[in-house]
Amino acid sequence: MNLKILEITSSCIIFELITNDIFFLDAELEIQLLDNKEKIIKSKYSKNVVNSLYNLNSNFSYKIRILSKGKQVCLESFKTLENTYTLDVRDFGAIGNSKTNSTAAIQAAICSCPKNGKILIPEGRYVVNSLFLKSDIEFEICENATLIADKNISNYPIFPDLIENYANKKYQSLGSWEGNPYKSYCSVINAINIENVKIYGKGIIDGNSSVKTWWKDPKHKETHIARPRLFFSNNSNHILIEGITFKNSPSWTIHPYLSDNIKIINVKIVNPKDSPNTDGIDPDCCTNISIIGVYFSLGDDCIAIKSGKIFMAQNLGKPTKSITIRQCHMKDGHAGVTLGSELACGIFNVIVKDCLFIDTDRGLRIKTRRGRGNKAIIDNIEFNNIKMNNVKIPFVINSYYFCDIDGHSSYVQTRKKLPIDFRTPSIGKLKFKNIAATNCHLAIASIEGLSEKPIEEVAFSNINISFDKMAKAEIPIMSDGIEKVCRSGFIINNVKKFKTEKIKVSNNVGPILILNGIEGKINE
Repeated sequence: MNLKILEITSSCIIFELITNDIFFLDAELEIQLLDNKEKIIKSKYSKNVVNSLYNLNSNFSYKIRILSKGKQVCLESFKTLENTYTLDVRDFGAIGNSKTNSTAAIQAAICSCPKNGKILIPEGRYVVNSLFLKSDIEFEICENATLIADKNISNYPIFPDLIENYANKKYQSLGSWEGNPYKSYCSVINAINIENVKIYGKGIIDGNSSVKTWWKDPKHKETHIARPRLFFSNNSNHILIEGITFKNSPSWTIHPYLSDNIKIINVKIVNPKDSPNTDGIDPDCCTNISIIGVYFSLGDDCIAIKSGKIFMAQNLGKPTKSITIRQCHMKDGHAGVTLGSELACGIFNVIVKDCLFIDTDRGLRIKTRRGRGNKAIIDNIEFNNIKMNNVKIPFVINSYYFCDIDGHSSYVQTRKKLPIDFRTPSIGKLKFKNIAATNCHLAIASIEGLSEKPIEEVAFSNINISFDKMAKAEIPIMSDGIEKVCRSGFIINNVKKFKTEKIKVSNNVGPILILNGIEGKINE
């Protein structure tokens, strides 16, 4: 066993235990924090692969020792960052009594914080609407501290959809909704045009949403203003989000947008199963995103990787690329990991590994459609070492997803070959390997490439699938003309190269391979 340090702040260390386990360790380990003379300062027992230790001294040398059954298995030295100042928000007038709105007081502390200083949210329940972070600070929400969102929607500021540089007539997207610039309520925590920020702690950010507030009008038809997120970044760089529990989000929970070098580690995201559009984490036109050791239980996709609609591709956007997802536990929700359907700028170089998917509708899901554009390219995507249980269908690739107002039109839904033009998306190489799924319901996979632009390559290796004998038939993908299935095999349409190796299936009904429009060699 090895220990990998993921991040260090002025008072916290986050580390990963490198084992063959996924999310949970097979056996509980003792984690000891030592000073530089190897005197034990504190210890705890844990079965988590990803762990954090808090309340450390600034600019201080420590060691972490890991013991299994009393025997040392690894020892690692580290030093916390130097913290210039710590600003307690209570000194600025914040009151954690669940009643007093403390937005102005906490914002004053943020604005006053010197470079490399820290904002401290101590124990208490602090009502806020929208807070705006600035560069080069830490923001710690302590144990038993909660930032609880104001229920009064009128107290939230609003992001305009586009802002214009009048000198060169260029635009920047500020507010966003489902892949387009859109007027939006500002989120609870906002990171706009900033860098080098660490948001961490054992506390809670509670969106305080319900059907009486943000979930009352989920498509915002009355206000024409999109719901806020719990965390939203725009044009920001080098952001850490760690440890915090996010709950009851108004919409997407954590939304990095047009941002780079974001790490989301060891957080919990908990939204009701029936809450609308409460995705967990949605990287959107972003580069270098790491999502590690996160627990999800929510009402939509756990992780949805996006890159905008065609307006973004033609005017403002950039591809989403270099995404790493590992040691995560996805529970409930529409899918464990989704790519799309807003992917007009392209999605490249994604690896999802060492994850658990429990009770999600889908496991690994790709959604696209005609009209996303010729920059809407998905390529070099790998899913490896994943365990699923009670997932209706483990693998879905849908090139006819019926989203948007024209989603059911003949242009989007026809299976006839249409001319390839500037509106035509494409899918490159996808790899699925070392995946075990038990108690599945509908099929091993439902894969639909475009008739005029088949998927380049899909490869499955070392796949072990078992079906629930009591499963009931349902439609496997969200497109028109699809029949219900139950305990079916690989349903594959329009793929140039489809490869399988070491496939084991039990309790299925009918053939393992149901193929149409396959050009390349098939290995069984």
